[in-house]
Amino acid sequence: MTNFNNAQELKQFIINEVLQDYADRAGKTLAEARKLFESVDWVKKEVMDKVYEISLQIARNQGFKL
Repeated sequence: MTNFNNAQELKQFIINEVLQDYADRAGKTLAEARKLFESVDWVKKEVMDKVYEISLQIARNQGFKL
């Protein structure tokens, strides 16, 4: 399991994992998915919504009351 020093490292890790998943499903490279993420608003929103969902699940799994 990966250890993270701060929330920003965790956020970047989750973003990369989500982008890699999208890239794999679309038959694209991670670089192509990242370019879309950085340049297309609806792609960025979709990715960040997924990051938010994953972050909430991690917090719940760690025992945080939300």
